[in-house]
Amino acid sequence: TATPTSTPTLIPTPDGTTTATPVVPTATVTSTATPTVIPSATPEPLPLLPLREGPFWTRPLGWDGNGQLLYLTTLCASDLVQDYQLYRWRGLQRSELLATGQSLGSFGAATVRGRQLFYTTVDGGDEGPRGSQTQSQRYPTTLWVWDFESGGRAALIELVRGVRMVR
Repeated sequence: TATPTSTPTLIPTPDGTTTATPVVPTATVTSTATPTVIPSATPEPLPLLPLREGPFWTRPLGWDGNGQLLYLTTLCASDLVQDYQLYRWRGLQRSELLATGQSLGSFGAATVRGRQLFYTTVDGGDEGPRGSQTQSQRYPTTLWVWDFESGGRAALIELVRGVRMVR
């Protein structure tokens, strides 16, 4: 017995020549096409960075008129913007938050006299993550005073170059 194939078969003819006869496929055509799903990469969530305990850096600024330490801190490294906090230390686990802010520049020299904080802000910054105090003297610098009793702050002088120390 012959079995049908999907390829043309040769059938002998009475005069000795052969003829190719195609076999009709048995599959039926459907009117709707099945959509093809193209596989794509499944995005994997990035692993979380380990949680750091404590700030990126902390810098003591000086003792206020009541003998309490004032210090500046920031929680993360940054090449562009510093999110900073100014605290008054009142003992273990009892710091008082005095101010928070953001700066595109860096912090320079600082000192506390009585109930006033004198500090410098630097318009530029050193390469890489900003540290607690810039060492560069190449950028314009502004000397500020902050009076803790009144809460007022004011720029005292703007300089073309940096300030190494404030006394």
